[in-house]
Amino acid sequence: MEEKEALGFDHNGKHYVIKVFQVGNKYTVEPFLNDMPASYYSYSVEVDDIDTWKNLYGSKPPYVRLVEIVELDIKEGHGLRKSP
Repeated sequence: MEEKEALGFDHNGKHYVIKVFQVGNKYTVEPFLNDMPASYYSYSVEVDDIDTWKNLYGSKPPYVRLVEIVELDIKEGHGLRKSP
């Protein structure tokens, strides 16, 4: 799996890194804290047709929307590991 991008953000005094991976037309996004998985969840989407994606979700690239979802889940405390 090839890492496409890594984005960082701070929340509650902790620095999270969200890594974006791409294999073909499948994007996977995973949050990390201290180089360890920060969540029990892995977020992914497979995009067969980018035009269909745009019609359903707008012009943002698929991984951008996944990153937004991951950030929101972290901020709301969904699926976070207790001590990553």
